[in-house]
Amino acid sequence: MKSETINIDKSLDWLAFLPHGLKKIVMKVATPNLDVLVSMKPEAINGRLGLLDKDDTGFDVQKAALVASTSLIYWWNALSKVAGIDVPKTKIVQISRKELGKATLFNEDLSEAEGDKNWEEFAAKYLPKIKEAWIEVAGSLDKPVFMRTDYFSSKHDWKDTCFIPKYEDDLFHTHLYRLIEDSECADFFGLQINALVFREFLDLDIGFKFFHGDMPVAAERRYFIENGKVSCHHAYWFAEVFEADCQVFNNMLKTCDPSIIKKKDLKTKTYPKALLARLNKESVEEVKLLTGHAEAVGKVLEGFWSVDFARAKDGTWFLIDMARGESSYHPPCAMVKR
Repeated sequence: MKSETINIDKSLDWLAFLPHGLKKIVMKVATPNLDVLVSMKPEAINGRLGLLDKDDTGFDVQKAALVASTSLIYWWNALSKVAGIDVPKTKIVQISRKELGKATLFNEDLSEAEGDKNWEEFAAKYLPKIKEAWIEVAGSLDKPVFMRTDYFSSKHDWKDTCFIPKYEDDLFHTHLYRLIEDSECADFFGLQINALVFREFLDLDIGFKFFHGDMPVAAERRYFIENGKVSCHHAYWFAEVFEADCQVFNNMLKTCDPSIIKKKDLKTKTYPKALLARLNKESVEEVKLLTGHAEAVGKVLEGFWSVDFARAKDGTWFLIDMARGESSYHPPCAMVKR
């Protein structure tokens, strides 16, 4: 399924995705002309900045430009120019971070009535659009969706954040609250938000569930592309991720009160190594297919990117996520050493 074109006006181009206060900084050091700036690609902005790493306030301006282009709105629009790659149905509902914060992160100084009023105003303005988006990607409000912001999904908290089994007002509200709360806690200043994104819930090739949110672990791959060519590729979920999580939990268990262990029936945490090995096994045909897909993306998005794919139960590979390579986790390999 080919992604639709998202018409992004200048106020929603990558410049609009900068954290609060950085917009003026980038304008000051890059160009005084806003119309020129919003039409420039992040790579061009980086070149314009030259060797300047930080402005006089200490902000890393080049990094801000790269972070901005990681927004799903930015790369999803580019995918509309690529044919032959399966993607989940996706609908973008543009909502500002300020509006989401007002509706979900109730200030402790607000009364319950004031908090309810904030939510009611948000619901009146956005719930019709949200329900419409839900129906477009899922078919009905009784079916599940994957919900995220344009930057973040909090997928490790799966059952409480990004996965919503059906639409109900209270269920949506609690998941949205947790998603926005986690987004605000994910970075020192919180992550930027320009939209809620509703995506088709894919029937993936799942091996097991893990993490505190019972997140389903599926066959996923991460391909790194640089200047249009694949530089390396990896299984997305590798053993060290699960071993580290198990170690933290089991160390905690050693210091836990025995009565609590018994009451909660806590056991040493492990993960199914054989199932993970099956999910992570790459075939020659798969690598050829995904290399072609990744390099097709590289023709419409310049620079260094990570491209994530997931395999459905029927064997179809879906492109599910992208990010700037500079800010993507990269397991040890020859490219990292380079």
